[in-house]
Amino acid sequence: MSSVLSKSDKELTLRWFRDLELGLSDSQSLDLIGLSIDFWKIFEQKNKLLNLSANRDFSSWYWKNYMDSLIAGAFLKEESFLDWGTGGGFPVIPLSQLQKVLGTEKKLICVDSVAKKIAAVNEFCSSLSLPVAGYVGRGEQLLKSSPWKFQISSVTVRAVAAPEKMIPWMRKVQVESWFLYLGPNQLMLWQSYEEKLREMGFFLTVEKNINLPLNMGSRILLLIKK
Repeated sequence: MSSVLSKSDKELTLRWFRDLELGLSDSQSLDLIGLSIDFWKIFEQKNKLLNLSANRDFSSWYWKNYMDSLIAGAFLKEESFLDWGTGGGFPVIPLSQLQKVLGTEKKLICVDSVAKKIAAVNEFCSSLSLPVAGYVGRGEQLLKSSPWKFQISSVTVRAVAAPEKMIPWMRKVQVESWFLYLGPNQLMLWQSYEEKLREMGFFLTVEKNINLPLNMGSRILLLIKK
Protein backbone atom coordinates (compact mmCIF):
# COMPACT_ATOMS: atom_id res chain seq x y z
CA MET A 1 0.00 0.00 0.00
CA SER A 2 1.39 3.38 -0.93
CA SER A 3 0.43 6.72 0.53
CA VAL A 4 -2.07 7.02 -2.34
CA LEU A 5 -4.65 4.31 -1.75
CA SER A 6 -5.62 1.93 -4.52
CA LYS A 7 -9.27 1.26 -5.34
CA SER A 8 -9.22 -2.00 -3.36
CA ASP A 9 -7.57 -0.27 -0.38
CA LYS A 10 -10.29 2.39 -0.40
CA GLU A 11 -13.02 -0.25 -0.55
CA LEU A 12 -11.44 -2.05 2.42
CA THR A 13 -11.33 1.22 4.33
CA LEU A 14 -14.98 1.99 3.56
CA ARG A 15 -15.96 -1.42 4.95
CA TRP A 16 -13.87 -0.69 8.04
CA PHE A 17 -15.70 2.58 8.61
CA ARG A 18 -19.05 0.80 8.30
CA ASP A 19 -17.94 -1.92 10.73
CA LEU A 20 -17.02 0.78 13.25
CA GLU A 21 -20.45 2.44 12.81
CA LEU A 22 -18.94 5.88 12.38
CA GLY A 23 -21.99 7.27 10.59
CA LEU A 24 -20.01 8.50 7.57
CA SER A 25 -21.43 8.89 4.09
CA ASP A 26 -19.27 7.62 1.23
CA SER A 27 -18.26 11.20 0.49
CA GLN A 28 -17.32 11.85 4.11
CA SER A 29 -15.40 8.57 4.19
CA LEU A 30 -13.31 9.66 1.22
CA ASP A 31 -12.72 13.02 2.90
CA LEU A 32 -11.44 11.25 6.03
CA ILE A 33 -9.15 9.04 3.95
CA GLY A 34 -7.72 12.21 2.43
CA LEU A 35 -7.15 13.74 5.86
CA SER A 36 -5.40 10.58 7.03
CA ILE A 37 -2.96 10.86 4.13
CA ASP A 38 -2.38 14.55 4.96
CA PHE A 39 -1.46 13.45 8.48
CA TRP A 40 0.84 10.69 7.23
CA LYS A 41 2.82 13.10 5.05
CA ILE A 42 3.83 15.27 8.00
CA PHE A 43 4.04 12.41 10.49
CA GLU A 44 6.46 10.39 8.36
CA GLN A 45 9.05 13.16 8.30
CA LYS A 46 8.80 13.91 12.02
CA ASN A 47 8.92 10.20 12.89
CA LYS A 48 12.34 9.90 11.29
CA LEU A 49 13.62 12.44 13.80
CA LEU A 50 11.71 11.57 16.98
CA ASN A 51 10.72 7.89 16.74
CA LEU A 52 7.06 8.58 17.51
CA SER A 53 5.93 5.19 16.21
CA ALA A 54 7.53 1.84 15.37
CA ASN A 55 5.21 1.63 12.34
CA ARG A 56 7.36 3.33 9.72
CA ASP A 57 5.79 2.13 6.49
CA PHE A 58 2.47 3.58 5.39
CA SER A 59 0.43 0.37 5.50
CA SER A 60 1.37 -0.46 9.12
CA TRP A 61 0.87 3.15 10.23
CA TYR A 62 -2.44 3.45 8.38
CA TRP A 63 -4.01 0.38 10.00
CA LYS A 64 -2.17 -0.03 13.31
CA ASN A 65 -2.05 3.65 14.26
CA TYR A 66 -4.64 5.64 12.33
CA MET A 67 -7.50 3.25 11.63
CA ASP A 68 -7.02 1.52 14.97
CA SER A 69 -7.53 4.89 16.68
CA LEU A 70 -11.00 5.20 15.15
CA ILE A 71 -12.52 2.24 17.00
CA ALA A 72 -13.80 4.63 19.68
CA GLY A 73 -15.17 6.99 17.03
CA ALA A 74 -18.79 5.87 17.31
CA PHE A 75 -18.75 6.91 20.99
CA LEU A 76 -16.65 10.09 20.78
CA LYS A 77 -17.52 11.64 17.43
CA GLU A 78 -19.48 14.44 19.12
CA GLU A 79 -17.71 14.68 22.49
CA SER A 80 -14.84 16.53 24.09
CA PHE A 81 -12.36 14.19 25.74
CA LEU A 82 -8.83 13.87 27.08
CA ASP A 83 -6.34 11.59 25.32
CA TRP A 84 -4.10 10.36 28.13
CA GLY A 85 -0.60 9.34 26.96
CA THR A 86 -1.11 10.47 23.38
CA GLY A 87 2.40 9.62 22.14
CA GLY A 88 2.47 10.65 18.49
CA GLY A 89 -1.14 11.87 18.52
CA PHE A 90 -3.15 8.65 18.69
CA PRO A 91 -6.07 8.41 18.99
CA VAL A 92 -6.70 12.15 19.40
CA ILE A 93 -5.71 13.31 15.89
CA PRO A 94 -7.67 10.66 13.94
CA LEU A 95 -10.70 11.24 16.19
CA SER A 96 -10.41 15.01 15.75
CA GLN A 97 -10.26 14.53 11.97
CA LEU A 98 -13.37 12.35 12.20
CA GLN A 99 -15.17 15.15 14.03
CA LYS A 100 -13.96 17.61 11.40
CA VAL A 101 -15.46 15.55 8.58
CA LEU A 102 -18.74 15.15 10.50
CA GLY A 103 -18.92 18.85 11.37
CA THR A 104 -18.93 18.09 15.11
CA GLU A 105 -15.52 19.50 16.02
CA LYS A 106 -14.88 19.96 19.73
CA LYS A 107 -11.90 21.31 21.63
CA LEU A 108 -9.89 18.19 22.48
CA ILE A 109 -7.05 17.82 24.95
CA CYS A 110 -4.11 15.44 25.01
CA VAL A 111 -1.35 14.89 27.51
CA ASP A 112 1.97 13.09 27.53
CA SER A 113 4.92 13.17 29.90
CA VAL A 114 7.42 13.44 27.02
CA ALA A 115 7.81 17.06 25.92
CA LYS A 116 9.11 16.31 22.43
CA LYS A 117 6.04 14.21 21.67
CA ILE A 118 3.64 16.94 22.75
CA ALA A 119 5.62 19.49 20.72
CA ALA A 120 5.22 17.27 17.66
CA VAL A 121 1.50 16.73 18.27
CA ASN A 122 0.89 20.47 18.66
CA GLU A 123 2.81 21.04 15.42
CA PHE A 124 0.73 18.40 13.62
CA CYS A 125 -2.54 19.89 14.86
CA SER A 126 -1.51 23.38 13.82
CA SER A 127 -0.60 22.15 10.33
CA LEU A 128 -3.85 20.16 10.05
CA SER A 129 -6.02 22.97 11.52
CA LEU A 130 -7.35 20.82 14.34
CA PRO A 131 -8.67 22.23 17.66
CA VAL A 132 -6.43 20.03 19.82
CA ALA A 133 -4.33 21.33 22.69
CA GLY A 134 -1.41 19.26 23.93
CA TYR A 135 0.06 19.48 27.42
CA VAL A 136 3.24 18.08 28.94
CA GLY A 137 2.63 16.27 32.20
CA ARG A 138 0.65 13.48 33.80
CA GLY A 139 -3.01 12.87 33.11
CA GLU A 140 -4.07 12.60 36.75
CA GLN A 141 -2.43 15.95 37.54
CA LEU A 142 -4.11 17.67 34.59
CA LEU A 143 -7.53 16.28 35.49
CA LYS A 144 -7.25 17.53 39.06
CA SER A 145 -6.26 21.06 38.05
CA SER A 146 -8.34 24.03 37.03
CA PRO A 147 -9.86 24.57 34.49
CA TRP A 148 -10.16 20.88 33.53
CA LYS A 149 -11.22 19.43 36.87
CA PHE A 150 -14.94 19.27 36.06
CA GLN A 151 -14.94 19.65 32.28
CA ILE A 152 -13.70 16.25 31.07
CA SER A 153 -16.16 13.38 31.27
CA SER A 154 -14.35 10.94 28.95
CA VAL A 155 -10.74 9.77 28.65
CA THR A 156 -9.05 7.66 25.97
CA VAL A 157 -5.99 5.57 26.81
CA ARG A 158 -4.22 3.72 24.01
CA ALA A 159 -0.94 2.96 25.77
CA VAL A 160 -2.67 1.31 28.72
CA ALA A 161 -0.79 0.87 31.98
CA ALA A 162 -1.29 -2.21 34.15
CA PRO A 163 -4.49 -2.15 36.25
CA GLU A 164 -2.60 -1.97 39.55
CA LYS A 165 -1.05 1.32 38.37
CA MET A 166 -4.04 2.78 36.57
CA ILE A 167 -6.87 2.03 39.00
CA PRO A 168 -5.45 4.37 41.70
CA TRP A 169 -5.36 7.15 39.08
CA MET A 170 -8.97 6.44 38.14
CA ARG A 171 -9.95 6.64 41.81
CA LYS A 172 -8.48 10.14 42.18
CA VAL A 173 -10.17 11.98 39.28
CA GLN A 174 -13.75 12.86 38.37
CA VAL A 175 -14.15 11.06 35.03
CA GLU A 176 -17.26 9.12 34.04
CA SER A 177 -16.01 7.10 31.05
CA TRP A 178 -12.64 5.52 30.29
CA PHE A 179 -12.08 4.09 26.80
CA LEU A 180 -9.15 1.65 26.92
CA TYR A 181 -7.58 0.27 23.73
CA LEU A 182 -6.49 -3.26 24.64
CA GLY A 183 -4.97 -6.42 23.24
CA PRO A 184 -6.52 -9.83 24.07
CA ASN A 185 -4.14 -10.55 26.96
CA GLN A 186 -4.76 -7.13 28.47
CA LEU A 187 -8.52 -7.72 28.43
CA MET A 188 -8.19 -10.85 30.55
CA LEU A 189 -6.06 -8.93 33.05
CA TRP A 190 -8.55 -6.07 33.34
CA GLN A 191 -11.46 -8.46 33.71
CA SER A 192 -9.68 -10.01 36.70
CA TYR A 193 -10.05 -6.59 38.41
CA GLU A 194 -13.76 -6.29 37.63
CA GLU A 195 -14.90 -6.87 41.22
CA LYS A 196 -12.52 -4.24 42.57
CA LEU A 197 -13.72 -1.75 39.98
CA ARG A 198 -17.34 -2.47 40.85
CA GLU A 199 -16.56 -1.63 44.46
CA MET A 200 -15.41 1.77 43.19
CA GLY A 201 -18.63 2.23 41.22
CA PHE A 202 -17.20 1.34 37.79
CA PHE A 203 -18.68 -1.14 35.32
CA LEU A 204 -16.82 -2.86 32.46
CA THR A 205 -18.23 -3.31 28.96
CA VAL A 206 -16.45 -4.65 25.89
CA GLU A 207 -17.70 -2.24 23.21
CA LYS A 208 -15.58 -3.51 20.32
CA ASN A 209 -13.69 -6.74 19.69
CA ILE A 210 -12.44 -6.49 16.15
CA ASN A 211 -9.69 -7.73 13.85
CA LEU A 212 -7.72 -5.16 11.90
CA PRO A 213 -7.70 -5.78 8.13
CA LEU A 214 -4.76 -7.42 6.34
CA ASN A 215 -3.88 -9.56 9.38
CA MET A 216 -2.69 -6.48 11.26
CA GLY A 217 -3.80 -7.90 14.61
CA SER A 218 -6.82 -7.56 16.87
CA ARG A 219 -8.05 -4.78 19.10
CA ILE A 220 -10.52 -4.57 21.95
CA LEU A 221 -12.20 -1.37 23.11
CA LEU A 222 -13.03 -1.64 26.80
CA LEU A 223 -15.35 0.94 28.33
CA ILE A 224 -15.06 1.46 32.07
CA LYS A 225 -17.94 3.67 33.12
CA LYS A 226 -19.33 5.04 36.37
